[in-house]
Amino acid sequence: IQLSSDSVSSNHDHDSFVKESDQISLQSDLIEKQRADNSDIALWFQKALTEEEAILQLECFYLKCDILMRKDIVSADENWTEQHQIVVPESYRPVILSRAHDAPLSGHLSVNKTCFKILKQFYWPNLKNDVAQFCRSCLTCQMVPNQTIPDTDLEPKPDFEEPVSSVLPGY
Repeated sequence: IQLSSDSVSSNHDHDSFVKESDQISLQSDLIEKQRADNSDIALWFQKALTEEEAILQLECFYLKCDILMRKDIVSADENWTEQHQIVVPESYRPVILSRAHDAPLSGHLSVNKTCFKILKQFYWPNLKNDVAQFCRSCLTCQMVPNQTIPDTDLEPKPDFEEPVSSVLPGY
């Protein structure tokens, strides 16, 4: 899925290989599926704010270009930042789960890391449970045994004594 919270802006400046007509079609499909979803998303649509109203809230659901979005405040170390996420209808979730967990650059991440990766752009009810179930059903993850790194004693290495003493005798 090529959607990100930036892709619902009016300037469509992401991923140049996605044609604008495809973006509009995908956006229309997303809007339709969000509105038809029978989960909590239907309730969030009723409570959704406008973009202008969302600016004044710390956490809320709002509509941006008719797409249901979630605004949340997250902590990254000591900094607090706003996070805007697309609310994902049920039919798109398997694709997002697969791309976040199975993609070659993802490396079959753990449940927490996969959740964190998804939550950067997307949100849906019971996301963590869905990710945990997806990871438990991943054949690749089941075939790799849980590996623990053995504890080893570290040996101190000399600081630049040997190379310096060979170049500058008596140092």
